[in-house]
Amino acid sequence: QETSLPPLYTGWEWPPGCCPYYRTKYKDLSKRFVDKHHGHIYKPVLDACEEALQKNSAPNHILPAFYHTLEQLLATKEPFRLIFRTFGSDIEEIAQIVTEFAQGKHPDYPHIHCAHLELPKENLYQGRWKCVLDSESVNEGSQESSKKYIYELWNANESQVVASGDAAIIDFLTQHTICGIRDDYPFWKENGWEPTAGKPVWIPNCATGSKES
Repeated sequence: QETSLPPLYTGWEWPPGCCPYYRTKYKDLSKRFVDKHHGHIYKPVLDACEEALQKNSAPNHILPAFYHTLEQLLATKEPFRLIFRTFGSDIEEIAQIVTEFAQGKHPDYPHIHCAHLELPKENLYQGRWKCVLDSESVNEGSQESSKKYIYELWNANESQVVASGDAAIIDFLTQHTICGIRDDYPFWKENGWEPTAGKPVWIPNCATGSKES
């Protein structure tokens, strides 16, 4: 059993015999990892982090460094885009916090007044994976092998699809200065938390004009 903090591991590959804690039989303890369980040795580190956050003049779910980053970005006067992603239920709270910052209501940044960083509820979306037939690779007599999954964005109450597929989503997001997406956690869980079933990342290919995810 560890009696002192082990050195921080910064490698890209998992060390031999290691895996994410939530993929073990102890995953139900993950939210109490430092409370008299396998991670109790890290309790002082957690306490120090929480104490530092409590000293922040506006304690909330957003780290103080994020506000500083926004201030620096605004100072450059260069255009930028913010897209918040979450698997949780906190997206509306984040939207309110960021909007208050943009309105100069953060006690450390009263000089910030930036209407285009306000995040209204109509700019919050729900992401869903959808199974479709791949028309480019239909195998005769076997539709099962021709299925693929695409990602779609719905409005917040999931009454309307606003963008379907990678290219349409990139086009849609480029119309926003700021927005928030709640991603498809049930699908990720159903597929064993595989990275390819999680949050897709969309990157415009500026060199060719194509759009990839």
